[in-house]
Amino acid sequence: MDLLGVQPCPGRHAPKPTNGKTSTAVPANAPGIHMHSTPTLQTAIAATCLLMTGLPLAGCAAMLDRAVVERVVVEAARVPDVDKACALGQSLGHAISSVGNRATPHRAILIAEVTSAFCSEGRAWESELDASRARTNLEALGEARIAEATDASLVARRAHVQAARRFFRAYQQVEPRYGQVGQDCPALSADDQLVYLLGLFAGLQAVLHDRAGSAQANIPLDILPPIARASRCLDDATWWYVPSAMQASVQAMLPSAAPSSTNPWNMLEASASRGESSGVRLARALQVRLSAIADHGNELADGIRSFAASRANTPQDPAWALLDEYARTVVLHESDLLWTSTTGHRTPVLGELPPPLSNVAHEPRVPGVFGVEDPFAPVTEPQEPPENSQ
Repeated sequence: MDLLGVQPCPGRHAPKPTNGKTSTAVPANAPGIHMHSTPTLQTAIAATCLLMTGLPLAGCAAMLDRAVVERVVVEAARVPDVDKACALGQSLGHAISSVGNRATPHRAILIAEVTSAFCSEGRAWESELDASRARTNLEALGEARIAEATDASLVARRAHVQAARRFFRAYQQVEPRYGQVGQDCPALSADDQLVYLLGLFAGLQAVLHDRAGSAQANIPLDILPPIARASRCLDDATWWYVPSAMQASVQAMLPSAAPSSTNPWNMLEASASRGESSGVRLARALQVRLSAIADHGNELADGIRSFAASRANTPQDPAWALLDEYARTVVLHESDLLWTSTTGHRTPVLGELPPPLSNVAHEPRVPGVFGVEDPFAPVTEPQEPPENSQ
């Protein structure tokens, strides 16, 4: 039984190696992962599906779903190029969604939406840096920079909204495929576990980007507790301690979801630290991003330094290079924001921090997610003052 009251599902996790060590990647012979299947055949199946969209071709969606998850994802995960993954998701999203006369390829759509959201996320981050740079240079370059900073902030907000919508569309593919999130653990094959993990991660990201976009995408916060519960259906060590990092993130965002004896920030740091040794530092990226959003300066600085030290000492897992590279872009962006707000330029070397400015007041960039505005906190009735109090 975990902290959120969910029983892990025994026997439904990715296979473990026989040497007694924890696996950080799905083995090549895992059920459902056909590392040596014929790419020409699978590509032909996918191409045929797309060419025959609109025709009653039975099983087309299922074949496309398998081709994307069992071949495309496996190959793309080895390439540490987030921009390439983003372009692939943007270009194939509509085509994949259009294949579904009798069934919908939910897993393929989920992957396409997650990777396309990387594009919107990148645009939001660049605009955040533009706005920060304009504010930093305000005194030297004059009041005209105010309009420039405002415009860049608006561009960032719009990109955050688009990213939120794309991540949420990815999350919406989870329940049609695997059942209600946060209830009973679904039976997950090895390749389904990765898709399930990415779907839950997408839901968390949708909320964060929506709050950064002034909640214009209207992503419901009530998806967060089920995401935390559902993450317990995945083996923590196998999936780089991202499941426990997601639980801690939800508890940090919604204190009412955390047991009174639990410090979610300590739990998040523990998950991030364990995940670094796997060569896939996605849990550390979550810790850095949540620390930046919550304006936890010390934790943010320590997280950035720890990520850089881990990258220097622990090689990237080649089977999951894309996810580790994505983690690097998250951490680098938060580092860039620190440097830009202080010096006006980006990070020269990841792991180095700019000189602190004692007169700069930092505010959380995602208001309304943390602290007293927890929408799930118990309602406390106001107490009447004593009659004789004057």
